[in-house]
Amino acid sequence: MIASGNLRAEFAKVSPEKLSTRRFAFINLESSPSRSPCSSRLGIRASSGRSPRSPNHARSPRSPSIWAVEAVEKILSDSPKSRAIVSKELFNPHPQPAKMVDDVGPSLTRPDGSGDLPKPIDKAGLSASAPQFVPKSAKVTIETPLPELFSDLDIGTIVCVPSVVVKDTDTPDSASTLQSKLLVAAGRGDAEAAGEAFTELEQLGVTPDPATFNGMIHANSRDPAEAKRWLGRMQLAGWAPNTATYSLLVQACAKAGAMEEAEEWFREMESASLVGDEAAYNALISGYAREGLSEQASQWFARMNKATSVPTRQSHASLISAHLAAGDITAANEAVIAMQNSGVEPDVIVFNTMIAAHASRGDLTAAQEWFAKLEATGQAPNDRTYNSLINACAKQGNIASAARWFHRMQAASVVPDTVTFNSMISACASKGDVASAHAWFTAMRQANVMPNDRTWNTMIAACMARKDRAGCEAWFNDMVASGGCPDEVTYNSMMASVVQEGDVVAAEQWFSRMQMEGISPNVITFGTLINGYAGQGNAVQATAWFMRMQNSGIAPNSTTFSSLINAYAKNSDPAGAEYWFGMMTSSGVVANEVTYNTMISAFAKQGNVPRAYHWFTAMQVAGRVRNEVSYNSMINACAKARPPSFSVAAEVLGMMLEDGLHPNAYTLPALLRCCSVASPVEKATATTWFRQFIPRVSLNNHVVRALRHALGSGREFRDELSWARVLKDAGNPGGYRGYDAEGPSHNRPSRRSSTYSQ
Repeated sequence: MIASGNLRAEFAKVSPEKLSTRRFAFINLESSPSRSPCSSRLGIRASSGRSPRSPNHARSPRSPSIWAVEAVEKILSDSPKSRAIVSKELFNPHPQPAKMVDDVGPSLTRPDGSGDLPKPIDKAGLSASAPQFVPKSAKVTIETPLPELFSDLDIGTIVCVPSVVVKDTDTPDSASTLQSKLLVAAGRGDAEAAGEAFTELEQLGVTPDPATFNGMIHANSRDPAEAKRWLGRMQLAGWAPNTATYSLLVQACAKAGAMEEAEEWFREMESASLVGDEAAYNALISGYAREGLSEQASQWFARMNKATSVPTRQSHASLISAHLAAGDITAANEAVIAMQNSGVEPDVIVFNTMIAAHASRGDLTAAQEWFAKLEATGQAPNDRTYNSLINACAKQGNIASAARWFHRMQAASVVPDTVTFNSMISACASKGDVASAHAWFTAMRQANVMPNDRTWNTMIAACMARKDRAGCEAWFNDMVASGGCPDEVTYNSMMASVVQEGDVVAAEQWFSRMQMEGISPNVITFGTLINGYAGQGNAVQATAWFMRMQNSGIAPNSTTFSSLINAYAKNSDPAGAEYWFGMMTSSGVVANEVTYNTMISAFAKQGNVPRAYHWFTAMQVAGRVRNEVSYNSMINACAKARPPSFSVAAEVLGMMLEDGLHPNAYTLPALLRCCSVASPVEKATATTWFRQFIPRVSLNNHVVRALRHALGSGREFRDELSWARVLKDAGNPGGYRGYDAEGPSHNRPSRRSSTYSQ
């Protein structure tokens, strides 16, 4: 709204509702002898050129600048919260540079800060001590809260101020202002705000230029289809796409991961005889870097290097990231060297990237070397630098080194943040040191660093790993009391803490509370409940929760299916286990080692050697690695079979040894049971296997009972048991090479001949 001349009439057009929502009015007072006293500097003529103070409407003898002074003084005296921006001092014959004057109160301060203007200003606008002259021009901008301007100020006193411009949010913006708004909105990716500015430009009758259309393409960079639509509008308006247009389209597609389409736009730009700019090349390099396609990123980097666009720091950094995403840390190191050789000095971001890459691989030595290189450049490490090193120590379980880097971080005046403390807490929690984790949590609060949900989740998970149900509940309560927001990770940990105690009912209660809080359960949530009932052999409830998960639209994974199959296996229902295995494969879920081991175990518990061996073989055919559990289940099936399958057990044992696996405390008793149930009893083989494997196996009650069943309670059993005890008492520091079955049973292995540790 622009008011000139009759200001009262213009103010009347603003409704009270609108006034209550406006914060400030900006009143510009400007005069020039070359203009009519009441002409607007924006070219809008005043409704009257005569002074309202003159009864006969004769021209006032006072200058326009005096009118301005009187108006300013009135506004400032009636509205103490106003402030003035003085560009030309009204009474100083020597103009001063523009200066902001804050908190002027009821008087106007000189721009040079030399003090207040002489006052009081009389009706004529001048005091006796003020210089009697009229400057060539004068301009004053008043910023005042609109509610005060309308309630406390008598508008009638400034009716004919030479040029009064009052602006609020209802004032139509100029074309240049709207275009600026559009470009600003485009810069922050606000397509909606940019679209509104574009519509207002059209309503003003302004024909959008290429820069405006490019702004709209930029604003829609997250949506390549919409960006392409704006290109169409640009062409319909008669504008040919320029380099910036194509570059923005390349960037939009690259951001969306549509790399083929991004390359097409780049080729179309070249076909239009336009040269790709730096932003287009960087978008393609970084796009392929995010995809982990280092070869393509390298090709575009080479093209950029050959073109007129010289690779920038961003180009080099994107290429380094591409190599790291592809897992080629050697190529990343070489890319950094090439970056330096090209005259581009790596910044702290590049160094942090290399440090974090080595840290994520647990290579603390290399990470520390890159830290030294960073310091050698004279650049200061930041919080991310130290956090990466602390995280590297945490991954190695080296809490002492992590603490040293923490204190070094503080010594460098870099303030530890939430990520820093979380890394320290995680390091302690991963080692099962809940007390130290708690101490770091306390230090975090003492440093006024607010824990986040991950912090509490780490503490809850640490207590869960130690089967500390009460500790989990205590940390959960602390999280809620401190304003934390438990998420699905939190509730999953709480459910797991009670399931591992066999309390599935409590897990269901946590599930209900989770839903009451509006948190959606995920596959882990349902998997925890299914596993809880599977552990009890309750196939009915496990299946019910499985079906409920599917009805919720959550797809089961291999862990969920394995838990359900285990429920049927524990319920002595191998047929049901096979049914769900078939459902698993038909759903496109790939069975893992746990699934196959569960299938073997399901039939092993029934002594069904043929079916157990079928799944044992199928596991290998599927490319799954058979482990100790696989072999133990198969040998156990042979021991439970009636008649026993001693020969199959011996065959499976041979496979186990060929795979580089050694019988453990579960394997040896099963082998000895196979010998005891064989017909006739395989005493010699039992003795051989006992002597061969006992050096690596603890002499527990299961082993002793199985040996007694195989050898009887006579002298042979007592001799073997005595020999094993002597071996164990000696500490068996070097282990045992094995027992020669052809030698006499009373031969004793010497400590020097031992090769296996106990």
